[in-house]
Amino acid sequence: WFASRGLRFSSSLALLPAGLMAFAPLFWQYHTQAEVFSMNNMFICLQLLLLQMFAKALYSQGGTSGGQTEDDETPRHARVRRIAAVGAFAVGLGFTNQHTIIFFSAPVVLFVLGAPLLSGRGPSLLAPPTLLLLAGAFAAGLVPYWYLVYSANHAPLGTWGDQRSWKGLVRHVLRQEYG
Repeated sequence: WFASRGLRFSSSLALLPAGLMAFAPLFWQYHTQAEVFSMNNMFICLQLLLLQMFAKALYSQGGTSGGQTEDDETPRHARVRRIAAVGAFAVGLGFTNQHTIIFFSAPVVLFVLGAPLLSGRGPSLLAPPTLLLLAGAFAAGLVPYWYLVYSANHAPLGTWGDQRSWKGLVRHVLRQEYG
């Protein structure tokens, strides 16, 4: 519903795609099972919403005023960076849930990094400070992997495999224990 409203659909028209998804049997079949796929779908929806917010912030008419040049920091540029950082966190968090999200996230990341550069309308996300911010946000999204190491060393009854060492963590991240 939020995505449809973001595309400037009316409230009643936005209910159509939301209703189609809400009453689709396959949607409910995948989302009522104890599997990783429903959470993967949630992360994909989150990335779609953030991508829409990013594009809206990037291409909005929040130009320069008061003698600022396009190179100066504007509220719109700060918003673009903030949304990109939240998106990097969402990509990292999604990656800890299911690796297949990389097939969705890779083109999104390429768009987010390239669109400001190609359009000339936003801040360069390839500047070292911004790349460091995005890398840090992505790393923060990987916190569940670090928690695996902590829990394996402090409460090993609820872990799958042995993540007490780097070798065990890499084995888990690469899904060698269960395909």
